[in-house]
Amino acid sequence: MIRVGHGSLAFAYRNGDGAGFSFVPYAINGGISMAANLREALRDDTLRLAKWRKVQVLLDSPVVMVPIDEYDEHSKELLYNYTVMGQENNAVLATILPQVNAVALYSLNKDLRLVFTDNFSDIKVHPVCGATWQYLQRRSMAGNNEKLYCYFHDGKMELCSFRKNRFRFSNTFEAAHANDAAYFILSVWNQLAMNEKKDDIYLCGEFKERDALIEELHRFVANIYKIKASSDFNRHPLTLQEGVPFDMVTALLKYVTDIDEVKGLGFCVTVDHAEFMCRYFNDHNIPSMCLTGQSSDEERAAAKRRLVSGEVRFIFVVDIYNEGVDIPEVNTVLFLRPTESLTIFLQQLGRGLRLSEDKECLTVLDFIGQANRKYNFEDKFAALLSNATRSVSREIKDGFVSVPKGCYIQLEKKAAKYILENIRASYGNTAGLVARAASFAEDSGLELTLKNFLDYYHLDPRAIYKFSSFSRICARADAIEDFSEPLEDILTKAFTKLAVVDSRRWISFLLDVLPRLDNLDFAALPDAEKRMMQMFYITVWGKVVEDWDDEEVLSNLYALSDSTVLLGELLELLRYRFEQIDFIDEPVELGFDCPLDLHCTYTRDQLLVALDFMKPSTVREGVKWLPEKNIDVFFVTLNKADKDYSPTTMYNDYSINESLFHWQSQSTTAENSPTGQRYIHHKERGSKVLLFVREFKADRKTGGAEAYTYLGTANYVKHTGSRPMNITWQLDRPIPAKFLKKTNKLVVG
Repeated sequence: MIRVGHGSLAFAYRNGDGAGFSFVPYAINGGISMAANLREALRDDTLRLAKWRKVQVLLDSPVVMVPIDEYDEHSKELLYNYTVMGQENNAVLATILPQVNAVALYSLNKDLRLVFTDNFSDIKVHPVCGATWQYLQRRSMAGNNEKLYCYFHDGKMELCSFRKNRFRFSNTFEAAHANDAAYFILSVWNQLAMNEKKDDIYLCGEFKERDALIEELHRFVANIYKIKASSDFNRHPLTLQEGVPFDMVTALLKYVTDIDEVKGLGFCVTVDHAEFMCRYFNDHNIPSMCLTGQSSDEERAAAKRRLVSGEVRFIFVVDIYNEGVDIPEVNTVLFLRPTESLTIFLQQLGRGLRLSEDKECLTVLDFIGQANRKYNFEDKFAALLSNATRSVSREIKDGFVSVPKGCYIQLEKKAAKYILENIRASYGNTAGLVARAASFAEDSGLELTLKNFLDYYHLDPRAIYKFSSFSRICARADAIEDFSEPLEDILTKAFTKLAVVDSRRWISFLLDVLPRLDNLDFAALPDAEKRMMQMFYITVWGKVVEDWDDEEVLSNLYALSDSTVLLGELLELLRYRFEQIDFIDEPVELGFDCPLDLHCTYTRDQLLVALDFMKPSTVREGVKWLPEKNIDVFFVTLNKADKDYSPTTMYNDYSINESLFHWQSQSTTAENSPTGQRYIHHKERGSKVLLFVREFKADRKTGGAEAYTYLGTANYVKHTGSRPMNITWQLDRPIPAKFLKKTNKLVVG
């Protein structure tokens, strides 16, 4: 890693023996350029830089923050150079800060960039401020008050604010004295219409006249707080703790922000255990005490006072403090006993989840999970999430996006790997699912049904259908009688596609007709229902129906009635999916009775046959013109790289806001071509544009193709460029919030 600042250069790299990192500040020569300094440093054998091929560059340069909704890639140089003077020989770079919902614009000297490209094959550049912005954004989510952050460094003051998880304001001011700083802070405070009694000002960084500034600000604003750079931006320096073994004390010092600010509870197994923990922590200069069920009310009250005052850092307890005791100041919880009951787990966790002044977060250290391979991580994390339809595995991989507003969970890479392996052993293969099914009734006290199984273990149906049908899993677990049915293989494969169906109209139709297929005249169905049958047929058998009286077609459909176990599971799955729908779907007027409903999810084949295109396998591109229907169909994959989001990856298809969508045509489409003109003038020509989007090409749960969400019809607004064309479309129906996060989070500059 290389850090480049104005007049500073430093290197950090992992030692060859794997024992930690080396940090090497470089003494620059002020008489030559920074590019020349870097060349000399690369020739210095003592720095061990010659063999570097991959490098991350932390660039300390003036930064302009732009809300994602307002960002325009083509205007970044104009915007940055207008805002920051003297950047003529610099290249303007852009980095998305997805958690902040903003794009950071900053500059890199062109000569310096040549040195990097000449010497390294893999280069990633990040603004130094990026980590600071993300840290402050996470802090802003705590509590209901709005917060204005003031960061002092190098004679400057940076102000920033966030609202509802989105970047709101940022600017830099020259502020060497308290009066100047107070003037700019209060001016911004008024511009943002912040409340002088409820909202907060946070000061961080080094400022000589801090006390005078606080005194001046207190004349106008009630809540002013200081962020300790040594404890809030850095972990406690373990190297300063001599003689401490690598045990839970070491872990505690590693993860808490400041040991001197800890007010903690430790939940123990027995009285002896609590007394041992108390002695152990006291022996390591962490003042502690213990309480048991036999402790008097006076002892408990005294312990609370000593903890809140800071006289002791920890209270180790046995069978108390699970409930009924409120110590809002508690900011650290140690799990030192197995807790299978979700109720008790949440009661214990809740001891630390009370809001308190100057309390920014709760640190939870669980020393039990790793010691017990059967520890139920799945249930513990699921209890903390607000979206029960997402698996815990997916939440861990995505960064816990479904925690309640104002909360976040952060796992170390090693911890996340361990937990995912634990969950995988339970749900990541057929054997794990069979074992869960075998013990389900005993573990849950519920009847073993698909719905109960999914709800109890917080599973997405695809987590099952990736491996087998649920009926087959139950049979292998001896929970139901074994069975043999003609369509088992076919239906098992189809379940993965049917597990994402979320159209009320289509599900209702299937629930009605599937139990009575033997008595159904398929050829006599209304056009819309016939199209829905086409969607079902191609999903199960992978073919289109040209003649509903065809012997093979009828034989396939009637065979469903002979597969009673799997048909029953299919109907149960459809009922479950119907209950999970949490948005309003509605028909879209296309000039014919089309069964596709707004914001519902469909596979490519399903939606194409619903539009009467009977050769869906021939569609290989991301667009399809249907002249018979006068319809352009756009298939948009947001993540073109087909891998996890990276701030350095460019995406050209994204929602600008709930109504506008930026889309890039095929590279061969020119604005004066027949196709380009059809896009531009589609309204005058009477054609419609349908937009279907998906996040990734591959379904993250099954490995198969991911289905598309139907965003409805769109109208041309404007375009730039040619071959390809960059077109802005106005959607006839706004994108709901649940989909908007998916479609705009991948925007990068």
